[in-house]
Amino acid sequence: MNKVALVSGSNQGLAFALVEARCSNLGPGESVCLAASDPIRGEEAIRQLRRRGLWPEFHLLDVTEDASVATLAETVRARHEGGDIVEVAQEMPQWGLGDLP
Repeated sequence: MNKVALVSGSNQGLAFALVEARCSNLGPGESVCLAASDPIRGEEAIRQLRRRGLWPEFHLLDVTEDASVATLAETVRARHEGGDIVEVAQEMPQWGLGDLP
């Protein structure tokens, strides 16, 4: 089985840097999946990384939609015989426990 790291929310910011770092340190049989909810920004992130000689896969993912999560899980399972590392790097909500009734 190949090692696979999936990073969500990774078309920008800290998650993008995480994908870049993981791609820079890939070993034989290892893959990195950049997952983002915006296809345009996701593809632009992939282009930026490829210009740097890095080759992550792009996957569309909306973590708020069960069907999107299930589709990506099945795609990764089929392509890579599963996944090893899942890193969720979505933005945190702008509310806290004090905002609850």
